[in-house]
Amino acid sequence: MTIGAKQIESLGNFLRSYEFTIPEYQRGYEWEADNVRSFHSTVLDARTHNRNQFIGTFILMTDPNADGEGRDQNASVVDGQQRLTTIFIYLSALRDIFHDLREFKLPQKGLSKALVDPKSLSEDLIFNAEKDDFRLKPNDLISGIFSDCVARDPEDGGGKTKKRKPLPKQHKKYTRKFRAAVRLIRQLLEEQAPAGAQGVERLSFYHDIYDSLINRLQVLAITSTNQTEALEIFMTMNTKGLSLGSSDIVKGMLFHAILSSTPASEAQATSDELLERWTQVVENLASTDIDSALRHYLLGRTGKKFQISGLPNESESFIKNGQLSPRDNAFQLLEDIVQMSEIYSGILNPAITDSNKTIRRYSEAMQCLNTINSSYRILMLVILNQVPSSVLFSEDQILEITTRVEAVVYRWQITGGNAQELEEVFRTLAYGIYSGSTTFEKVCAILEGKVMSDEDVKRAIERPVVDHRIARSMLFRIHQYLGDESRFLPFDTSKTDVEHIAPRTSTKEWEAVLGRKSNSEGSDDPSSYEYLAELIGNKTLLEEHINNRLKQKLFSDKVSGSKVVVKSREYSFGGYKNSKVDMTSDLAKTKEWTEQEILTRTSWLADCYLKIFSIPQRLGELVPFSAFEALSDNQTL
Repeated sequence: MTIGAKQIESLGNFLRSYEFTIPEYQRGYEWEADNVRSFHSTVLDARTHNRNQFIGTFILMTDPNADGEGRDQNASVVDGQQRLTTIFIYLSALRDIFHDLREFKLPQKGLSKALVDPKSLSEDLIFNAEKDDFRLKPNDLISGIFSDCVARDPEDGGGKTKKRKPLPKQHKKYTRKFRAAVRLIRQLLEEQAPAGAQGVERLSFYHDIYDSLINRLQVLAITSTNQTEALEIFMTMNTKGLSLGSSDIVKGMLFHAILSSTPASEAQATSDELLERWTQVVENLASTDIDSALRHYLLGRTGKKFQISGLPNESESFIKNGQLSPRDNAFQLLEDIVQMSEIYSGILNPAITDSNKTIRRYSEAMQCLNTINSSYRILMLVILNQVPSSVLFSEDQILEITTRVEAVVYRWQITGGNAQELEEVFRTLAYGIYSGSTTFEKVCAILEGKVMSDEDVKRAIERPVVDHRIARSMLFRIHQYLGDESRFLPFDTSKTDVEHIAPRTSTKEWEAVLGRKSNSEGSDDPSSYEYLAELIGNKTLLEEHINNRLKQKLFSDKVSGSKVVVKSREYSFGGYKNSKVDMTSDLAKTKEWTEQEILTRTSWLADCYLKIFSIPQRLGELVPFSAFEALSDNQTL
């Protein structure tokens, strides 16, 4: 039996029992300000009410060859590193306060006349003088800044050869939250002192906080001498710490499978290499959820259905049952994940180029698709990976598949299709390509069969489109097919976003123009102003610098621009006619903005939508709004 657990014990006893190491597979320091404030409040609450507070379970992996329990056992922290790191930051901050007040001493409680030295007591929990080392060894992400700028005694002593460095304002990106926590804890402790308290009174106050921290906070340590067992314990328990994501557990499995069979002489170099490779994954996927990216990758590769919680099981299965040894399988999976992260990053952030029309059209599609759907990435990951066992695709074939994916996704989204069914379409296609059983022609045929009907799509578009992401994405795609290709419009909300022509919030002037009144039903009632304002025909794309000035102005001012007087000086600003967005500048040809105009423009956008997101596309039939409006007027006559 390798699992052990003590009784619930004080934090002080727990800290004295172990030398803690944070494994390299653990994430960096991730606690936000709210987590830190909550921990600080727990300490103060224990002091104020003089009561014990349980702060959670720590899961540790200990040396199977260690002699008994005793003091200073070496322990690898499987779960609890965020709390533990925060505790050592807190201890270090208190130690620094005691250092500043070191000329004062406190009488011991009880009959003893010995004086208490809080600085030495706190320093003993931070630094093990016998081993000449800190009791907490964080992983490489923060180890240097932790020892040099936080844990080290302000004085040069205690066996430490370097003086402590000031906490840098600028450092590595991955130490930002750690540095913020250090500053916040120092600030919170400083703010807590009673007004005017000096000398022994001030020292006594902070010693009470220290005493509550180590004696009133209670923990439970669960230990195992086997890493796999320790991870299994972690995955089946709820603790008070910041939970690891499934990808963190996968990382731990990969590192363990590789390092457990690596010679001791090569362990450090291999560990450094693994950390470098995983850091590359983190940096590549900085703009998204790593768990989701890894799930999308494995869905297409395994053909199985599972949620994010199933990532560890699928990864472990590959490590144990792959074609090579577990160590080599783990190395191969890690390299595949690194490559996946590069491809996934390219899907999320496609480079726009004017030099290659095919790549530009593909990139524009990716930009807009990413705002309304993520499951399509399961398919694109396999197509773009171009692995030997896959069907290989040319640039033109990739663009053709992307165009069909767009038709499926946009029609599916606007009609409110089931998201799980759509994911199943992409998962099945992806695995067919990965396993070599699906051809380009078959992929195209299957996608074509999943396109929602024109009737369902038209009916959905002619209702209010209240999802801002869908409205923005569809307007951009229509612009990109209708607009002048030489005038590229960045897909960037800080520069161009959705503009309500008749403002979303009604005014008396606009209600008079549209002849509709607000009522309690809002956008669900076709007779309300809100309903009309949320129709897609009442929305367009507009540059932010123009939109900031227009807001709730009447249509004529929105079209032509207007003037504003500031301190007797007159300033002019542009309107729709000055926009680089063709569908917006085209509105300058419209004389007034009425209910009929909104309905006609809604019909026009629905017509564009159906022709762009169809198989095959009917791009030659697209016309600008002014031409569509003229045609509609003639048909009415």
